[in-house]
Amino acid sequence: MPRPARRPGLSARRFNAVTRAFYEHGALGLPNRKGYPLSLRNYQLFISYAEAPRCPDEEAFRSLSQTLSIVRHSLSAACLASMLVDDAGLLALMRELVN
Repeated sequence: MPRPARRPGLSARRFNAVTRAFYEHGALGLPNRKGYPLSLRNYQLFISYAEAPRCPDEEAFRSLSQTLSIVRHSLSAACLASMLVDDAGLLALMRELVN
C-alpha cells in the first residue's frame, strides 16, 4: 500500500496536518459502510473506441451503438459512472487534465 506524501522541512508538521485535513474533509461525504480508512481519490477511466466500417451505412451505426451500449452497461455493472462527450466536451476534458 503506498504511503501518503509527506513534506520534509521545518514546517512539515503544519503542512502535513493541512494536507491530512484536506483529504479527510473531502472524504467525509463518501459512503463507508465497511469501516475502511477514508482517503480521497480521483480515479478516471477513459475509453476511446474506433472502428473503420467498409461503408458508413445504418448497419455500421447500429453495430457501433450496440458496442457502446455493451461498454456502458459493463461499466454500470461495476458501479462506474459513464458519460458521453462530444468534441467540445472532449476538448474541455483535455483542458482540465492539462491544467
